[in-house]
Amino acid sequence: MKIILSDYPANELKIAGIDVNSSEVIESAVNMFNQTIDEFKKLYKKMK
Repeated sequence: MKIILSDYPANELKIAGIDVNSSEVIESAVNMFNQTIDEFKKLYKKMK
């Protein structure tokens, strides 16, 4: 049985067709992160 080691995540994304050096991809990731933080803040306020 062969063990296949994973490549760096950026290389794996490139193989999947995602260019992590693209400003569109970076902006999209930052926007998604901001949305997640906003949702967390709303949920946290409800818990208080």
